Amino acid sequence: MKKAILWILITTIITAFSFISCGTVGSGSSSLNQGSQDDFSRKMAEGHWYAYQFELYKDQVRRQAAQAGIQVSRQSRQATVDGNEFGAEVNRPAWISGETPSELDIDRSIAAYLGAINLRGGELYSGLQPNILSGSLSPRERREREYRRELNTAQIYYSTATSAKQDWERDVYTIARQQSQRQQAAQQQQARQQQAAQQAAQQAAQQQAQQQAQQLAEQQDIAAWQAGTPNSGNDFSIRQNAQGGITITGYRGTRRRVIIPATIEGIRVTEIGEGAFQHRNAIYLTNVTIPNGVTIIGERAFFGNHLTSVTIPNSVTSIGNNAFYGNRLTNVTIPNSVTTIGLGAFYSNPLTSIIIGSGVRSIGNAAFHNANSALPNTLTSITFLGANVSIQTGNTIFDASFFNNFGPFYISQNRRAGTYTWNGRIWSVR
Repeated sequence: MKKAILWILITTIITAFSFISCGTVGSGSSSLNQGSQDDFSRKMAEGHWYAYQFELYKDQVRRQAAQAGIQVSRQSRQATVDGNEFGAEVNRPAWISGETPSELDIDRSIAAYLGAINLRGGELYSGLQPNILSGSLSPRERREREYRRELNTAQIYYSTATSAKQDWERDVYTIARQQSQRQQAAQQQQARQQQAAQQAAQQAAQQQAQQQAQQLAEQQDIAAWQAGTPNSGNDFSIRQNAQGGITITGYRGTRRRVIIPATIEGIRVTEIGEGAFQHRNAIYLTNVTIPNGVTIIGERAFFGNHLTSVTIPNSVTSIGNNAFYGNRLTNVTIPNSVTTIGLGAFYSNPLTSIIIGSGVRSIGNAAFHNANSALPNTLTSITFLGANVSIQTGNTIFDASFFNNFGPFYISQNRRAGTYTWNGRIWSVR
């Protein structure tokens, strides 16, 4: 009887323990149920989809940047877990509506992976160990191991997505910086072009204004010349000479057709100084009238201009060396008052005819010579109003006053007055 009662008590305790044990396991399994697995899979699917959408967005931005000449390196860190590459093409989950890829997709991907991590992390038991004695895992322990593997996978994708966002932020900075640099360069180029255009317009306007001013000055110059209006005394630099007259030492006017006044500051002009009108400051004289009363035309007085006519008064007694060197005179009349003509006085002019006054006694070397190959020897007529003029009779510019071997023929005619003519081969006189 006592044995029967003891057996019934043992059986009741075992049954109760088994019931309690089964209830505990069942309770654990309820937290690791199929519904939880579905939620985790949805989160992971969302993470993969948004990661793929983000890759599409990045490709679009990179292509647009490349078209603008901006190169962006691919810095996204790729990860492959269970054969699935981060950002690889996947099908859109049915519960997600189709949207255009955007920069926000990486945040959605990160949020989905984080949701999966939180889901698995909250469900896992801590401190569970395998059954060492039996060497086997219970169903709950096997499920926990699976969940830990899934948690690890979600963490890898989460870390990769976070790194991808950081890399993209660097790419975006690179794109923005290069765009800014290109915009600045384009703006600077545009500013340079505008500045160049403005400068060109200003230069054109200045040139036009200068041309108009030059045309007006030329018209006024011609009108004054035709009217016989002398230049202002202020156009000249002057000094008083030992004879009590005025010596012109320089020209600072703008007229190219110069009429020298007979008096300056009430004093008669008597001398044209050395180099007084020698070409300078881009003012080339084309015509000059020297007033009566001037006695001396100094050396290089009108050197290197573009004179086509000169009026020498019958008061001049001396024409200095190289006085009219390098001009464009074709005809020259030397008045009777002149006694000496210096060397090279009319050198390098395209002279065709010369009239030499009766008072001339000597003519220097190369006075009427021309050794400029650009100016042919065009002199065909020389008229001596007086006889016995001392000239240089050689055959070169160093010992001849005229060219075409005029000297020997002049001597052969006893230096007589007359008009000497060159026909292209020989001289004749009448």
